[in-house]
Amino acid sequence: MKIAVVGGGNLGTLISANLSLADGAAVTLLTRKSGIFSNVLRVVDEERGSSYDSGQIAVTDDYSQALTGADIVLCTLPSFLRGAFAKKAEPYLSPQSAVGFVPGSGGVEFACADLIRKGITVFGMQRVPYICRTLEYGKTCLCKSSKEQVFIGSIPGEKALELCGLLEPLFGIDMIPLRNYLTVTLTPSNPILHTSRMYSLFKDYSAGSAYERIPLFYHDWDDDSSRTLLGCDGELQALCEKIEGMDLSGVVPLSVHYESGSAEALTAKLRGIAAFSGIGTPMVRESGGYVPDWDSRYFTEDYPYGLAIIKGFSLLAGCPTPHIDASLFWYQNMSGKTYFSSGGGTGRDLPQCGAPQRYGFRSLEEVLALY
Repeated sequence: MKIAVVGGGNLGTLISANLSLADGAAVTLLTRKSGIFSNVLRVVDEERGSSYDSGQIAVTDDYSQALTGADIVLCTLPSFLRGAFAKKAEPYLSPQSAVGFVPGSGGVEFACADLIRKGITVFGMQRVPYICRTLEYGKTCLCKSSKEQVFIGSIPGEKALELCGLLEPLFGIDMIPLRNYLTVTLTPSNPILHTSRMYSLFKDYSAGSAYERIPLFYHDWDDDSSRTLLGCDGELQALCEKIEGMDLSGVVPLSVHYESGSAEALTAKLRGIAAFSGIGTPMVRESGGYVPDWDSRYFTEDYPYGLAIIKGFSLLAGCPTPHIDASLFWYQNMSGKTYFSSGGGTGRDLPQCGAPQRYGFRSLEEVLALY
């Protein structure tokens, strides 16, 4: 089985290493920095207290070499690069290929419309299979933890079961099919988790001010962040209830996912997750101290290709979103971007986000037909 992994970041590196050890798997890593990568990668497994080497991995920056004849393509690129990837990849893909995104959020299905029309199966993982870090770029990666199970959504929806059967032995992780891809798109993971924390941390920030230290993102989590998170999560659940005719039971509330029924319980839970330990808040040093890192993906990806998508669906469904609005409009003000106006319309920077309105959808019925 020919497998192409796209992107040489944390996830792409670890996925390439692990899949290269699966029986019958021939793995190619497509990365623009192919000259830096070793063909055999080292993995440090923090969870098990061990390390191991990958199998042989072909590394290239050539789309044709990586994608032609690929049975499975796994794209780990950030959301804002996925539309360009889909366009560049299309000539080398056939209807026999399945193109997956890890994770599958960010409006992937809209960016891959041409691939879907071509008959290519598009799928996405609801959450990432690993929490991982790069120790030495192109050489060594750290696996902090592996998921026990990963949920898969696809277009067309009936392909999810077949894909789970293919992916499960490759990853050595239980793969569970979802009924539709919208469940992946609306998953309350980073788009709500990261943005709620960033808003709570920096909502009172003003240009010219600075912080004395960098707080830990999870270990220093507080109840205000939890209240924001639960408020946004509740609005997402109200949206799911408003969408009739689709099974969105797989959009599990974060209060259930983290087994926390109150802000205080959620704070304690997030502070205590071992795999999250040591993760700092995205900040950069300036002369007077530390300031938010506005170039961090926690801002540049999780707002336009995360929270803005939920806001876009909520507008189409007529659902009020006061908590989401507070966070999203704060970021728009700080970044100078306008994806949506406070009056409920679209803004000048809509083409730079993943909301369905960007792709011309003007009604809930119209966008739901895609799934």
